[in-house]
Amino acid sequence: MYSINCKGTLVDLSSPKVMGILNITPDSFFDGGK
Repeated sequence: MYSINCKGTLVDLSSPKVMGILNITPDSFFDGGK
C-alpha cells in the first residue's frame, strides 16, 4: 500500500485520485488575441 502524509492527513494512493494545479493569475487567461 502506498500512502503520503499531507499536513497530518494520510492519503491512500492504492486507488486513483484526481489532483491538479489551478493557475488563476491574470496573465494565464486567453484574451481572444487582443
